[in-house]
Amino acid sequence: MVVIDVTIVSDPSCALGNCYIGSRRLQKAISLYQKTYPGGSKDTFNISYKPYILRPDAPTEGVQHGVNSMIARMGLERATSVKAHMHSIGASEGIAFNLEVQWEVAQELFRLQFEEDGDVTSMETLVATGKVGGLAEEEVQRWLGEGRAREVVERESAEVKGMGITSVPMFLFGNGAVTVDGAADVGEFFETIVKTKRAASEGFEN
Repeated sequence: MVVIDVTIVSDPSCALGNCYIGSRRLQKAISLYQKTYPGGSKDTFNISYKPYILRPDAPTEGVQHGVNSMIARMGLERATSVKAHMHSIGASEGIAFNLEVQWEVAQELFRLQFEEDGDVTSMETLVATGKVGGLAEEEVQRWLGEGRAREVVERESAEVKGMGITSVPMFLFGNGAVTVDGAADVGEFFETIVKTKRAASEGFEN
């Protein structure tokens, strides 16, 4: 049995839903690997998230999101085209785009942002999302209210940027020697998992 570490660097407001789409495709690749690759069913995946702040200058009270944000940044014609493209890709991944705890919370934030056009910067949304992940409401409120959440996010975002990461999503496999940039297809994720497994197995043999 091999434990395959995967670190996902992303921002809930990731442009065009690429972080959400990428995480779904990774999930499908893991399922395919465990069902079809020899010995894959015995391997386990340790998935963790690292934050990346796409807009450090964003106001603390939140920003426009969904279709309004796209129109403001791209103009009506371009936003309409991009929105249609998002719907097409999202549908193929089982995501109805409507402009472990970490995984559950991240997926819920993506769902709210891109399927329900929700405001993932609001205290109410963040507390409710924490509860979905099994966290106590009081604990989430205290962590956010005391500013500890902001400190952790800013520190970890600075760390990943210091690693040379300039865009998201970024998927780091193993010790980070193997990476997948962007919303790659299921096949690329599958091949990367196999490559990581082989490298880990060779390490055990040596």
